[in-house]
Amino acid sequence: PGAYIAPDLLPGRDAPDIAAALNLAWPQDAIAASAGTTVTRRYALLSDTLLRALMVGIGKEAGLSAIYWNRGVAAREATTGARLLVERGDLTAADGSTDSTDDWAGTLTLRTLDGDAPALLAQMLTRLDELEKHYGVMHKAQTPVTLPEARGGEAEEAARKPDFSRERNRDHIKREGVFVSYSHGVGEEYVNKLCAAAFKRGIHINRDTREMKDGDFISEFSDRLALGERVIFFMSPKFIKSFYCVYELTSFWERCESDCRLFRTRGRFFRIPIKTKRRLEPVHKNVESLESLMIQCP
Repeated sequence: PGAYIAPDLLPGRDAPDIAAALNLAWPQDAIAASAGTTVTRRYALLSDTLLRALMVGIGKEAGLSAIYWNRGVAAREATTGARLLVERGDLTAADGSTDSTDDWAGTLTLRTLDGDAPALLAQMLTRLDELEKHYGVMHKAQTPVTLPEARGGEAEEAARKPDFSRERNRDHIKREGVFVSYSHGVGEEYVNKLCAAAFKRGIHINRDTREMKDGDFISEFSDRLALGERVIFFMSPKFIKSFYCVYELTSFWERCESDCRLFRTRGRFFRIPIKTKRRLEPVHKNVESLESLMIQCP
């Protein structure tokens, strides 16, 4: 909280964590489906200021629940229930090639989908208009878009500022069941063994690969995990380096009210052995194996 990172210091769209999150929240079929609620504005002069202002405005409310990279942001808005994708691009010539005649030129594309996507798009365009006026940066062209005309109470709703608040977006989440947190590609055989043993005992373990579907934000699953009655963490060097794994761990800590006793009671932490044939080592001294872990699960 209170930290700020300029967009140009963020990782690129192709960074592993960012790419995985975007492929889930905004897969290619979702981008195609949002064609009716997509606007691209072309600028002869587009500095980082405009994108930065948009990202900061969203980031102040969404915090770590949004997806950020050096040229864009993706988030879910609370009042409309729609998802948003904002991305900076390069100007292209008529033949589709990049117009490199002016390094300052560029585009901003806004996409919305699900919920009341047209309302969110209208709200974001209003916000962008305000920022353009404030910074004196005006677009020279905009792709045509037809938004439904709002009347009466609908007009007031459309004029309302977007709300990307993390708390508002997870108000509906209820504490539930058992979750597992791990870094994909490292020690998944242990996670598979755990889930199989739990299934035999009639215990359902919430696992991202089974619970998440296209259009979901990883942060939404992480917020559910943080409220789990029991959360099992499989720790590895890759886990510690993964933004979303650490996000799940810190969110769980926050939901335990920073209480070490509650943190240890609701959480189980295993260290995955690296480059060794040794058995899985539990971090907790009183947990000796996966089998004993299953006995302790509610």
